Amino acid sequence: MKLHYTNAFIVAGLLAAMPAHAADAKAGKSPAASCFDAAQMVSHAGALDKDAVSNCTEALSNKMTAKDRIATLINRGTIEAASGDIKSSLADYGTAIAMNPNMPDIYINRGTALMRAARYEEARASFDQAVSLAGANTHVAYFNRALVEEKLGNIRDAYRDYKRAAALAPDYQPAKTELARFHVVPHTAAQS
Repeated sequence: MKLHYTNAFIVAGLLAAMPAHAADAKAGKSPAASCFDAAQMVSHAGALDKDAVSNCTEALSNKMTAKDRIATLINRGTIEAASGDIKSSLADYGTAIAMNPNMPDIYINRGTALMRAARYEEARASFDQAVSLAGANTHVAYFNRALVEEKLGNIRDAYRDYKRAAALAPDYQPAKTELARFHVVPHTAAQS
């Protein structure tokens, strides 16, 4: 069975639902496919399947490629974070990072879980790592880092990151929505 992960992130209390990693199972209803489906449901609808974590755990007990194991760990981490089990979520993301430290989307999901726990400095560091790795979802890393900067009171940094997110993905509506809240006043010599 071939699995791939797609992107989805959950920012409870800060945003509704944003896209979270989920491993796409192409065949049947294996535990891995059920794990993927549950992660997708959490990511897109906020719905938790009561058997989701156990399906992921069962999938992880089976033989699979390293890539599929990483995807399944990310799926389980997404589900755990959505259910409030941040400690387990972070453990799964940590294992996935140990297996592939150059995968920016793991850092985005890890940062999002840390945001849920109001661990903003750690979340920012995770988003910094995602930005430095420059993956396909760098705009989401900038956007989430902007959310963290706002929580930390760093409004200028937040604005810059929202702008970067919008520049990287001009159709990314969350960045457009957040930027619309800002009114930029040019700095004059008299203000110095």
